[in-house]
This record gives sequence, C-alpha cells and structure tokens, in this order.
Amino acid sequence: MANYFILDTIQDFKQKNSFVVKIGESPDKNITHDDFLLVDGCDRVKKEISHALKFWRGEDCLNKDAGFDYPEFYRVYNGGDKRLARAMIINTISKIQDVEAIEELNMIEDRENKTLNVTYKVRTKYGYVTKV
Repeated sequence: MANYFILDTIQDFKQKNSFVVKIGESPDKNITHDDFLLVDGCDRVKKEISHALKFWRGEDCLNKDAGFDYPEFYRVYNGGDKRLARAMIINTISKIQDVEAIEELNMIEDRENKTLNVTYKVRTKYGYVTKV
C-alpha cells in the first residue's frame, strides 16, 4: 500500500520528489516533480483566469463549479446585450482568489471565424496580470 500525505507547501513537494495520487477507483499513479509545474503569485492567478474562461462550467470533474456558463453567455451575447455579457466575464474573473480589480476588459468579435477574443488587465495582490 502506498504512503499518502498532504503537501503543505511547494517546498514539501520538492523535498519528497514524488508522491502517489489516487482518484476514485482508479489505480494509484506515481507523480514526480518533473510531471507538472507548480505556479504561484501572478502566474497562478493568470492560470486560474485562463481556466475559468476556457472551460464550460461542470466540465472539470474535480470541481463542478469551476468554469464559465457558456450557454447563458451565448444566449445573452447573441441576444445583443453586450454589457451584460461583459459583466458575466467580469464577475467570473472577480471571484478568483487574490484578484483586486479588473482595470480593462475588451471583447473583440470575429464573426467570420466565429470567435470572441477577451483581453484584460487585472490587478492582483502580486501585481498586474494581462492578456492582450
């Protein structure tokens, strides 16, 4: 049987070199520190914003509340209420830990390619996070 433990800090993880993860009924998986990158500060906030806006709410099996409510967003955006659609994005970003203010947020629509590019400048307790 594998040893299970909780990592309190990134330093704990680096000192242990590897640990075993068990999710549900799946077999144990040995993970080493080379298998993924641990981020903190501005990088963590940027990754959380990206995750919150890229994934559909309910898509993440570990956290069903994570992600963005795309069906509602499409209904509002395509219905012509761009201000409410923008507010939905701002609300999603604002819920992320350590976000202090959203200083800029732009939605650039490309109807030909059916895409909507969101750019932002967010102030966090670590500094600024931007996506241009």
